[in-house]
Amino acid sequence: MSIDGGTAQDHFRAMVRAELAPELRRLGFRGSGAQFELPSATHWLLLGLQRSMSSTADEVRFTVNLSAVDRQDWATKRETEKWMGVRPSANVLGPVTTSKRLGILLWGTDTWFAIRPNLSTKDVAVEVVDAIRDKGIAWLRAQESANDARP
Repeated sequence: MSIDGGTAQDHFRAMVRAELAPELRRLGFRGSGAQFELPSATHWLLLGLQRSMSSTADEVRFTVNLSAVDRQDWATKRETEKWMGVRPSANVLGPVTTSKRLGILLWGTDTWFAIRPNLSTKDVAVEVVDAIRDKGIAWLRAQESANDARP
């Protein structure tokens, strides 16, 4: 997708809304903006789009965070840790959160994708969605299964 004019921030938001979110929903995720969840009865299986603090009007750098949190573990920990919210966030590590960045799963290194004004976001969106479909969902489901197998 390419929009005329606007900042990299505008292009990022447009890409998420028009390219990433619809594809994530086709893969079974719910959510919008920077937060998505893969439904599970026992876990929060979360995907978060995290923008770099160094992003500017000329370039947005972002990464994809994956987090799995056992719902019961979260509720138990929350009884003593009053600062914890009702539910976890994919972009904030909590005390009972298992997380991984998508780039680590794919290439063994932290990876940040770049969006710039007046350049199509299609290739970036396709790469991110393919990686989530091919590796991200399997990793999230594996965390769910690993926790379900606990005594």
